[in-house]
Amino acid sequence: MDEARASWVLEADGLSIDERAVSVCVLRLRDPDEALERALGVVFGLTWPSTPNTIAGKTPRVAWLAPREWALFDAAESLETQVARTCGERLHHFADVSAGRRLFRIAGSYRRDLLAKGCSLDTHQSVFTSGRCAQTLLAQIPILLILDGPAFEILVDVSLAGYLRAWLADAALEYQS
Repeated sequence: MDEARASWVLEADGLSIDERAVSVCVLRLRDPDEALERALGVVFGLTWPSTPNTIAGKTPRVAWLAPREWALFDAAESLETQVARTCGERLHHFADVSAGRRLFRIAGSYRRDLLAKGCSLDTHQSVFTSGRCAQTLLAQIPILLILDGPAFEILVDVSLAGYLRAWLADAALEYQS
């Protein structure tokens, strides 16, 4: 999911935040069934996430967004042909939304505390575990929150990235020396 180098970085005691560009596409299927989901999984070398709020794979990584809707994290050029070939004549919609999204990565021992300041979602380690994702609000803006091992990743609309950057900088003040 990481693309190029970070364009904004904040380092503090027990906290690291960076913002970067991201390659992400959205796939919507009209009537997916187990056979189609299995075929998509085979093509991309993963178990297709059919359970709500789960992610699968690394390259590409696939996140369940809603019934019949997934985010695929990789360059559109490497995904589009495979999706079209696998879906065949089945009604589907595939869109590269990379230009309209930014990715924030939050790591460190205070990552959950920072999120708790602006997100009502329970991100406790016993509830929100690695391999989970959720569409929620952070600082009153819609995001996709993903737990990737030791770090949280936040996918946000590019038009709201500046606001989120400022909010994160303000919320992290107490962790800075």
